[in-house]
Amino acid sequence: MSDKLASMDRFVEFVAETLELDPPSTPIHYVWVPRALHSEDTWICPPNALGCFERDGPDGHGVVYSTELDLLHELVHAVEIPALGRSHPVFEEGMANYLSTAWSSAEVLPEFPAVFKAGVAPGRHPGGVLSMHFVGALLARGSMAQYVDFRSRLDYDDGLAQLAAAYKEVFGTSLDDFLEDASMAPVVGHGVDPLCADSPTIQWDGLGSLDTTLSWACGDGVTFGISGTFRTAFSLDVVQQGNSRMTISSAGGGDELFAMLDSCPVGDKGSSNVILASEGQSAPGVLWPGRHVLTVSLTPDPSLAGELHLKLR
Repeated sequence: MSDKLASMDRFVEFVAETLELDPPSTPIHYVWVPRALHSEDTWICPPNALGCFERDGPDGHGVVYSTELDLLHELVHAVEIPALGRSHPVFEEGMANYLSTAWSSAEVLPEFPAVFKAGVAPGRHPGGVLSMHFVGALLARGSMAQYVDFRSRLDYDDGLAQLAAAYKEVFGTSLDDFLEDASMAPVVGHGVDPLCADSPTIQWDGLGSLDTTLSWACGDGVTFGISGTFRTAFSLDVVQQGNSRMTISSAGGGDELFAMLDSCPVGDKGSSNVILASEGQSAPGVLWPGRHVLTVSLTPDPSLAGELHLKLR
């Protein structure tokens, strides 16, 4: 896990820099709790949540509880909330999504003002992409200092009237005018998968079949895990759009695999054409031209290295 923990540290520093804060001076404790181990003693988050952040953990430090090995969304909370305090969830969740994902809000633009306002209520926010779009649009039109000031004027249980009043106090114009203007252009989250930027592992013209063996090993920069649950990833450049079928299997005929092939965001478009495949099963989908990332969940052998077989046709 050393290389993964180092990348998570760099992400914490990125969040602090974006928020114009000093990096946390005390450790952030990260507790991985697989769903199979959830109980009243191990899981303090809502039952269906992927994770949550507890500001005051048992030893006084902030604690992230997560069903995933690297839930960056909660790390944003772990930086922002101790430094800036609690606020309405539209800020907390919006900023966490804005900094941890590469989502595009293009699809929510047509009805953004109405749907956003309908979703703001005491202790409630209008959804992940909508809140992300709200925060990203604020930062595109104002400074981080204004965002912090605006955020500080709202409590967790405030509603739309309090949000509109606070916006007027900070920016001098109406919230309705801002929401209408914000519906003119999409926001794309700042989260970046390094595999979307680095050189590709595989290049495929999309015309013939692709049949290749891929190697993975701990310490290769993308493979990580703990307690027998590991994940690795590869990048794939697609030249031509077309219908495809993906099959993935263990090259050694051993452990069961599960894989997701997803496109990287381009411009104002987020990734959306996902193909999911289990060990040995052929899964259909459409691949677009451009970079894709193949993420594979696996159970490693004792050598902590292995190979897998990928077929695309």
